[in-house]
Amino acid sequence: MKPESEWFTPAAFSEKDRAQQSPSLDIGSIPEAAEYVACFGKARNLNRLSHLKNLKCLWISGINERQFESLCHVQSIDTLIVYDLRVPNMTGIERLKSLRCLIINGNTKTLTLDPVGELQNLEHCKIENFSKVKRLDPLGRLLKLRSLSVQGSIWTAMKISTLAPLQALQDLRAFSLLNVRVQDGSLAPLKQLRKLRSIEIANFFCLREFAELAGSHPLAVGDSLLPRISVGWPCKQCGSDMVMLARGKAPFLCPKCQKNEVDEHDREFNRIKSETAAQLERSA
Repeated sequence: MKPESEWFTPAAFSEKDRAQQSPSLDIGSIPEAAEYVACFGKARNLNRLSHLKNLKCLWISGINERQFESLCHVQSIDTLIVYDLRVPNMTGIERLKSLRCLIINGNTKTLTLDPVGELQNLEHCKIENFSKVKRLDPLGRLLKLRSLSVQGSIWTAMKISTLAPLQALQDLRAFSLLNVRVQDGSLAPLKQLRKLRSIEIANFFCLREFAELAGSHPLAVGDSLLPRISVGWPCKQCGSDMVMLARGKAPFLCPKCQKNEVDEHDREFNRIKSETAAQLERSA
């Protein structure tokens, strides 16, 4: 199973390609046959992007409202990666009906993802640091999604009400939820997504939620489906590798100094996981 990063890195945006092509400051210098363009929002002749008929992949950084309007006329692209989108209203992006992959890293002004919900051909979607967005309902309308990643910023968690709208995404293969706090505390909507094979979720949920999710997806991979993981630093008392328990609160323990608590956690996690898996088999 591909790691999360590979779901959201189309071949045209490999590290090699980005190293070879620095972001352009003048779209007028781009060849008409270009299929991939990397540029800044402040680049000259930005309107020319819509005239590059072979353009399929666009990487762009630093977008204000005027530049966003130009971007929304580039209807040939199937892959769009945007860094630092500074617009309170994303209306217009729904015109990009050929989009298959959308990655937006940062929009702290918009309140809603409604326009994104109109991109019915999207197969891969990643949004990061949309600090004012509280609901994921529009994403639940993207029924062709195969991979979805929702992330807060490095420093601040994104806060949303529920994951319930995502239970409609029955074709989803990969899901990532990092530094996002869900108000209702439930991962239950994800249990119904039978095609999920890659799951990464921040440790903001209780033991039962993680264990039931693990039992619901025996074929999936991801640290979120394990009762505990090593965190890579030693216990100050004995030097053993510390572990993080899948339980949300106070998760860091030493498996040697606090063996009884760690073992009890593992037993409870595996009990709930097994019970959930058994219930799934009976209902099949």
